[in-house]
Amino acid sequence: MLLQLVICGIISGSFYALVAIGLVMIYKGTEVVNFAHGELVMVGAYIGLTFQTLFHCSYLITFLFAVGFGLLFGTIIELIICRPLIKAPILSIVIATLALSSILKGSVRIIWGTHYYPFPPAFSTEPINIGQITITSQNIWITFFAVMIMITLFLLFKYTKLGKAMSATSMNRTAASLMGINVFKMF
Repeated sequence: MLLQLVICGIISGSFYALVAIGLVMIYKGTEVVNFAHGELVMVGAYIGLTFQTLFHCSYLITFLFAVGFGLLFGTIIELIICRPLIKAPILSIVIATLALSSILKGSVRIIWGTHYYPFPPAFSTEPINIGQITITSQNIWITFFAVMIMITLFLLFKYTKLGKAMSATSMNRTAASLMGINVFKMF
């Protein structure tokens, strides 16, 4: 029983870790808590849901469209909302992200309604019994991907020029700029 609870805790922690990674990366790069982070993920999930259920695309195509849309949408938001506010007081940026959060929630309600739409599982949700432990292959894959993303980001920030430039920008924008790092590009 205790081992089952530990496994469930690791799986839940994997979900939280993925959300936290996004929040921390944004905060470390901009020194601002992005209150619209969850809503940006939500919009990407609804785009994926639309491609999965309405157009009956494969999971790979659905994933590529959702991530591509997220990148495009995030870039547009950065250019229109965040970049003009780079030198603004922190409170102004926080208010802008709160406003963006409300706008995105309202837009999703208008487009997709307020009903709950379960995302079709990518992997089997049939329970697998290993001794006294019950787990699904979907949970195994989610935990695996979370760990792989964490390892990849660690390696990125520790050993690549891009990662070091991003770290330098988050520590001191002026010094990073003086060292030839394009601060706007790092954001």
